[in-house]
This record gives sequence, structure tokens and C-alpha cells, in this order.
Amino acid sequence: MENIELKYTNIKNINLGTHVTVFNKILGKNLSEYYKKYSDVTVNIDRSDLSEQLMKLEKQELDIVVAKKDDNYTNDKIQFIKLMDLHDILIVNSKYNEFSGKVSLEDLKDKIIYMPRKSSITTKNFFESIKNVSNHAIHFMCINYRTMLEMLKYDSNIGLVTKETVLDELNSKEIVQIATSFEIKPIEYGIYINIENKFRELKNLVQELALI
Repeated sequence: MENIELKYTNIKNINLGTHVTVFNKILGKNLSEYYKKYSDVTVNIDRSDLSEQLMKLEKQELDIVVAKKDDNYTNDKIQFIKLMDLHDILIVNSKYNEFSGKVSLEDLKDKIIYMPRKSSITTKNFFESIKNVSNHAIHFMCINYRTMLEMLKYDSNIGLVTKETVLDELNSKEIVQIATSFEIKPIEYGIYINIENKFRELKNLVQELALI
């Protein structure tokens, strides 16, 4: 019975791969608007690593991936649609901020930098950005976003985050952005789709997410 219902239904559910924290902060409102317009469509969320999500997209196990762009990834079947640039920054608890002026990597030698897992585009982009800046060793710890913000409440270490995900905390002065003497390159954020995978519900979702 279930297979018959799937065969003849006019509505196709959508399998979406994304990093939930970034997606919710930037596009949560857009997804909510999509649900209002198309309440009979279900969007299933996949939270695996980007590399795994892109492999699933190639096989059409996922219909869409919303993520930071991986500049090293190419596939003729996969199209990337840029939505915006995101900006990764270094932050510190405002109570423990001991920095003034622009900070160099050497100034951070006694600090631990909390950052996402090594496979994250943010982490890869950070090390790519500083590779020609200094030979000084970086002390870092890979932890998730929520754990990072919680730990920064109680210590003077540094966090590497996407600025657009911590605007509320920056505005409330809970944390402050550290000005650096080196530049962390912006990262393109957007939509990956398989050009062979075309259906109405997916087209409508892409259009809704592009309204930012």
C-alpha cells in the first residue's frame, strides 16, 4: 500500500542536506515561509558532513544541499547557486577580552582557538587563510557551535565562528569580535542541486531560499 501511495502521489518530499546551525540562523525564516505556502510538503534534514552530503546529492539520495562552498569540489552534474558571502571571525568573551588594536597570530600563542571539526569549510578556510602569514603553531580544539559558546562563557580562549550566526551575541556584547592583522577569506554560501533532479517542489524551495 505504501509503495502505491508513493507512486501516485502528486507531492514529493524533499531531502535537504545542511549544517543546521548556519541554516537556521540565515534561512530559517525562508523555510518557515515555504512551509506556509506548501504545507503538504515535508523537508527531511540530513546533518552529515558536506562531503558525504555531496556524494548523496550525486546519487540523488539528497535533492538539495545548502552549505558553504567547497572550492575543491567539482562535478558536472552538480550546480552551485550562490546566495551570499559569509564571514568567519575570531571572538572572545567580552569579560576576558585583553586585546586592543589588531591581533596577530603570535598574540594568540598562549590561547586555544575553538573551531568546528577539521572537515568543516570554516576550519579549512581559516588554515588556508593563514598559511602564508606565520609559521607559528596554532593551538586549537575542534568542538561544536553550542559547546563553543558555552565554554567561552567561562574562559579567555578564542572562538572561530561565522559572524552571521552570532549577531545576537555580538549585539548584546556577550562576546566581541577580535580585530586581526591577517584576513580570513569570506566564504560563499549557497545551494547545491543536481541538474538531473527536477521537480516542482524542489524548484519552489530553491526560489524561496533565494529570497534573502
